[in-house]
Amino acid sequence: MKEIYLSEIDSTQRYLIEALPFDGPHEGMAVYSFNQYSGKGQANKTWTSAPDAGIALSVAFPFSKDLEIDWVLMNKHLCTGVIQFLQQHVDPRFSLKWPNDVIISDRKLGGMIMNIVPKSKVQYLVLGLGLNVQQPPDLPQAIGMNEISTSKDFQIVAFTKKIIDFLLDHVSILPDSTTHQIYNSLLWKLNQAVMVNEIESNDETTNKISQKTFKGVDEHGRAIFEFNQETMIMHHGKAHILLPPINLNS
Repeated sequence: MKEIYLSEIDSTQRYLIEALPFDGPHEGMAVYSFNQYSGKGQANKTWTSAPDAGIALSVAFPFSKDLEIDWVLMNKHLCTGVIQFLQQHVDPRFSLKWPNDVIISDRKLGGMIMNIVPKSKVQYLVLGLGLNVQQPPDLPQAIGMNEISTSKDFQIVAFTKKIIDFLLDHVSILPDSTTHQIYNSLLWKLNQAVMVNEIESNDETTNKISQKTFKGVDEHGRAIFEFNQETMIMHHGKAHILLPPINLNS
């Protein structure tokens, strides 16, 4: 695995994708920075943080084009890997808010985004991972690693390298029939009532927010909800689950 550290960058994911060779040699590559000022998030949102206040990591894993891969299942495989790493090395209370948010104590530590990048003989699976080290100002629903870690002197570089090594080992084992079940077991608010924002148009003022029971995620990555005794299946581009409001001063 080739590792590249950048003192500052607009987006580790954009940098990594541009650095991937077309004809090879094809190898795993990781790009990380603690000063990212225009990262890529879900639904074209940006992920930014102050210098040394967050971890911005993008990792590329090459797969032969001859290998048939269920990319939705691979997405779940990587998501479960990140959550399991955090449970094992930081706090067992971590969970995954559909589709790719990292949650603890009903607050967001970070998020993930994945892309497939085709080259001459391989397809790269690119994982972008952003984690707060410090809580972003004016965002009470967020949380930083400095609030969670039992270590008084959190070592950001060593922690990032440990994530990279873990993900490399995790991806070397392809997902199987148990992956979907494990993924669902790690979901935040599974079988509980949640507030769902249904995206009816690009104009957020027309979006519809309602309470539904979250029943899990299907094999296509879509969320399953129950509402008025009816089952609803929603793609993450059309709906997302809201975090509860938090007042840290109360």
